[in-house]
Amino acid sequence: MISWDDKYLVGIDKFDAQHRNFFHILDNLCRDREMGEPAVISCIDGLLSYVTEHFHEEESLMLAHGYPGYEDHIREHAKLLAKTQLLYSDMDAGNTASVEQVREMLISWIQEHIVVMDQQYVPFFIEKQVAFR
Repeated sequence: MISWDDKYLVGIDKFDAQHRNFFHILDNLCRDREMGEPAVISCIDGLLSYVTEHFHEEESLMLAHGYPGYEDHIREHAKLLAKTQLLYSDMDAGNTASVEQVREMLISWIQEHIVVMDQQYVPFFIEKQVAFR
């Protein structure tokens, strides 16, 4: 199980709402696991689409405001998407061990990425008056 905590807030309402939704989707993924692999695959497929859209919005905001950590941040996004896609492909091909790997990797990512990488842009966006705390 994974649950929301205010330590994940970045001060940008749209991103905070999206981050909260990640927790909701991952919570559903934990429950869907009990319903079988097709439900898990469907949940992860939806999550990948949602995460890709979120990354695009986050990266667009960074680029528009000249965030100095932009390149590092998009590299982290690309690594996560590539790793998730690889595990998702394995799982879709019938490798059930990958179901748990994807779930664990996503939980680890959401906890670490938001607390470490996303928190790095918070002071910059506060200064630009884009984020508020």
